[in-house]
Amino acid sequence: MGFHVRRQIRDAIAARLAADPAVVALVGKDRAGTPRIYSGSAPALREPEDYPCITVAVVSDGNSDEGKAGVQVQRREFVPVVSVIDLADRREVADRLDDVSLEVERALPRVMPNAGEPLGLRLVDWGYVDGNLASFEGEGSLGVLAMQQLRYRAVGLVPDGQPDRFL
Repeated sequence: MGFHVRRQIRDAIAARLAADPAVVALVGKDRAGTPRIYSGSAPALREPEDYPCITVAVVSDGNSDEGKAGVQVQRREFVPVVSVIDLADRREVADRLDDVSLEVERALPRVMPNAGEPLGLRLVDWGYVDGNLASFEGEGSLGVLAMQQLRYRAVGLVPDGQPDRFL
């Protein structure tokens, strides 16, 4: 059995970003040498050297039923969000977030090519939606963290009762 389609989307986005040298150069790598790009929840990031980093989540998953070639399918619309996070007290944090966001947007297609499968998944639609800047309190001595979020729209057809595959 495969992973839920939400996880497949998260993992595909994170893998594409981790394979892009420009993105990795800006976020750096953790102590194990792995790019600080996380699908789903990030590990406990409590030290200043854990930043900047990127997390990828799917924050919304809506669906509607439709038929396709005699098979009941769900047209599922997902909202993947790429969050670029850094320490707010670092100089020029807004510029740093924008620099990473620029490379993220270059690495991910803005719209779906006519005859292609963005991210290696069988999606029927894909596109950039919007971005926003936020801040929140970090754990322990980290202080305030700044976050730039980039929202995308991904639409796929999923067979009814089989949430681990796209048609």
